[in-house]
Amino acid sequence: MKIKIGTRESSLALAQADLIADGLRNAEPCLEIEKVIVKTKGDLILDRPLHEIPDKGLFVKALDDKLLSGEVDIAVHSMKDMPTSLPEKVSMIPVLKREEPRDALITRNGKLLFEELKAGARIGTSSKRRAYQLKIARPDLEIVSLRGNIHTRLEKMCEEDYDGVVLAAAGLYRVGLENRISHLFKIEEIVPAPTQGILCAEFRAEDEIIKNSLLKLCDRETVICANIERMLLSAINGGCHVPFGAYCELSGAEFKLHAVYGDRDGARLTRDHMVGVIDRASEAIMTFARKLMNYVKGE
Repeated sequence: MKIKIGTRESSLALAQADLIADGLRNAEPCLEIEKVIVKTKGDLILDRPLHEIPDKGLFVKALDDKLLSGEVDIAVHSMKDMPTSLPEKVSMIPVLKREEPRDALITRNGKLLFEELKAGARIGTSSKRRAYQLKIARPDLEIVSLRGNIHTRLEKMCEEDYDGVVLAAAGLYRVGLENRISHLFKIEEIVPAPTQGILCAEFRAEDEIIKNSLLKLCDRETVICANIERMLLSAINGGCHVPFGAYCELSGAEFKLHAVYGDRDGARLTRDHMVGVIDRASEAIMTFARKLMNYVKGE
């Protein structure tokens, strides 16, 4: 059986597609797998921060189109890039065990810890969520918008005189650059994007063969955390246009959900957490979401 996996062309996207391809081959050695490179709108628009681009699914739609046309059988994504709703006839599964979920600092001159950065240091990030939390921790820093894939951002850090960049640690691990990490932020310092570090695979909803193959790659705890974090994402209707993050950790039958949420300009930003029972997560998360939104509205 031959499976075509659709992926973006960055080194990270290709590495992530390879992880899923390898997992499928290990589960079913008879599979023949081909990668298909697809350019997305998010890859083509690099002159603006993500929150200034109105479209949702910037890194997803082109792959969805290829999936629905039958040109690919699976589309691989960082799950944090996924919108809350999928196209009709498309399904999605979180796959493999979650990679390091936290954000990481890489510095230009040596491995400086976050607290060791000089006052006025220029730090690049593409995310409002990161930018506003960085400013809370270090109001003396200059936070500068920086887009591009991992290698592009690291090159710009040197060429454009940034003192450091903040990236998802998971991506650095997946492309073999974890040795460049200067500082891993605690969840309490920077709440990650919901499902950061988790990979997902989209497929045509009616394709039971592909679905059953992907189910063999699922990690139970990762699936539970992904579902809980996306419940809050959906309840908040968050995305790249507002600062929003969520991270779930499990303890037996219970979960702890960390969150950050704010308005578009960061004038009101709240970080909070809740504890709940996994089997009764939905209602508790809706209550938590209302609490976060009421704070931002000033209610």
